[in-house]
Amino acid sequence: MAKHSNEPESVVLTDENGNERECICIDRLTIDGVIYVALIDGECEAGEYFMMRIESEGDDGTMLQPIESDEEYERIGLIFNEHLMQLYGEGTEE
Repeated sequence: MAKHSNEPESVVLTDENGNERECICIDRLTIDGVIYVALIDGECEAGEYFMMRIESEGDDGTMLQPIESDEEYERIGLIFNEHLMQLYGEGTEE
């Protein structure tokens, strides 16, 4: 993932079964020293997104990991919702 670009970032996620899912990164925030991304794909309804954390970025690419804790997911979702409202002026759901 490029850190700064005018074009939306596209990533391909592969699940544990080897299924690929192309996603667009709509936002990236650093919260408490951890980088999180908000992503959408073809399965998301209008205004919906999901979040992941960036575990590492380097020459080998970017490693995204799911947010395991419900409390962390809710806390980060509230922050993303507020930030996305400022950016786009629309309601969003995580």
